[in-house]
Amino acid sequence: MAALVLAGLLAVAPVAEATVLRGLTVGQLRSRAEAIVEGKVVEVRSLRTAGRIETIAIVRVRRVHKGEVERRIQVRALGGELRDRRMVVQGAPTFSKGDTVLLFLYGDQGSWRSVGMFQGVWHLGPEGAVARASDSGGASLLRPERGNAAVDQTEQSVARLIGQGGAR
Repeated sequence: MAALVLAGLLAVAPVAEATVLRGLTVGQLRSRAEAIVEGKVVEVRSLRTAGRIETIAIVRVRRVHKGEVERRIQVRALGGELRDRRMVVQGAPTFSKGDTVLLFLYGDQGSWRSVGMFQGVWHLGPEGAVARASDSGGASLLRPERGNAAVDQTEQSVARLIGQGGAR
C-alpha cells in the first residue's frame, strides 16, 4: 500500500527546475562587460559542443560603446535546437535574425557571452534610443545586494544603460 501511495505522489509531483540569478544593476552590467555594443543579429545557428547544445548569434556591430570588437562577432548562449534535439536553459538569452540589440559582453575562448545571461541582452526600439530588457526565459531573479536590477524596468534609455547622461 505504501508503495502505491508513493508512486501516486511521484506521478503528480512537479519537476523543480529553476535558474536563479542575482539581479545586476546598470552599473554592474557596465563594469562587468568587457565590451558593450549595438548591432543587428544577421544569423542564428545551433551546434553541439561538449555534449550540450549552444546557440551562436552572429551580430553585425553598428556601434561600440566599450572595448574593442570586430565588425562581426559571435555571441554564444547555452541552449538551442539542433535537428531533433532541443536544450532549454532558463535565463539564457535568445536571439532572432533581424533583432537590433544592445549587448553587454565578456570574452570566452574567442567568442563572446552576455553578462548575467539574459540580463546582458537588450532589444532596441526603432529609433535606437530606448531598449527593452530581454525575456528571462523562466529564470528567477534575486534582488541585487544594492540598488535595483536593470531588467526590473522593461524599458530604459540606451544613454543610461551605457553610462552617458542625457540623450544620444
